[in-house]
Amino acid sequence: MTPDSNAIGQQQALHQREEFTAALRALLMTPLMTPTHAEFAAVRRHADTLREWFARETGWPLHIERDTARLYKRPADASDATRGLPGYERRRYALLCLACAVLERADPQITLRVLGDRLLTLAADPALAALGFSFTLQAQHERRELVAVCRTLLELGVLHRVAGDEEGFVQGGNEGSDNLHDALYDVQRRVLAGVLAASRGPSTWPADEAPATLEARLGALVAEPVPDSDEGRRTALRHHLTRRLLDDPVIYLDGLDADLRAYFMNQRGTMATRLCDATGLVAEQRAEGLALADEDGELTDVAMPAEGTEAHVTLLVAEFLSSRSSG
Repeated sequence: MTPDSNAIGQQQALHQREEFTAALRALLMTPLMTPTHAEFAAVRRHADTLREWFARETGWPLHIERDTARLYKRPADASDATRGLPGYERRRYALLCLACAVLERADPQITLRVLGDRLLTLAADPALAALGFSFTLQAQHERRELVAVCRTLLELGVLHRVAGDEEGFVQGGNEGSDNLHDALYDVQRRVLAGVLAASRGPSTWPADEAPATLEARLGALVAEPVPDSDEGRRTALRHHLTRRLLDDPVIYLDGLDADLRAYFMNQRGTMATRLCDATGLVAEQRAEGLALADEDGELTDVAMPAEGTEAHVTLLVAEFLSSRSSG
């Protein structure tokens, strides 16, 4: 083999590693991906390696098909209130679930008006009314809520807009249903089927066995069996810590129970090296714990302000909180 062929082989190997890292980072940021995403082709090319990596390091299943990729990320802490879609609270999440239920039974195409009418039927369920939930589409703010849900589904790739305008639906509601502006969508069923990232569907519990509280329901949705062996327990500990590092991405020792702390103290150097090699993140090991930093800022959903009044206020607040925590 000539020196030139060696150089070409090294360049190809480097390109493969860089493309794998880019695909992995893209899945962490966009767990539900369609061909409209820039890294989708790379995800498909590295499908087997990505599946193996996520299964080994996190325990997250990765399903990749011709027109969709779904990384079933399950949080280490299901009760963490800082997670979720921007602008969403419990009411809007309820509307999103109702809209998905309508689309699951819909034809391949649906209009915004038909989606709203069918959602009203589901929203009138006495069980929802007993919880204080109501939705009528009579007020403009309710139509705007439905449009916000539709735009979320458009961003996810569940819906593709064919024609029309959602804003016209919001503004035209006071003129009577016959004059409402409308929008027409294609329903992408494969993408819709991947929206719920749960270990078990909520409809699989018999009524008398369903968890009673919200916290219990969230925990039951993502609960995973742990083999009753030393190796199984160690794997569960590693997956839990890795999920926290990839999602948060910081672990403080004083936030871990005894088993997690013992495993983490013994393995954090190896774990950090392995994760950084694959993701391109940079490890910061401190006495109080471990953080994985993204120097490019690509994996940060909310960036720290860099200039202006907001940046100055942010630094002042950080300094204040630091003094309080160390006092």
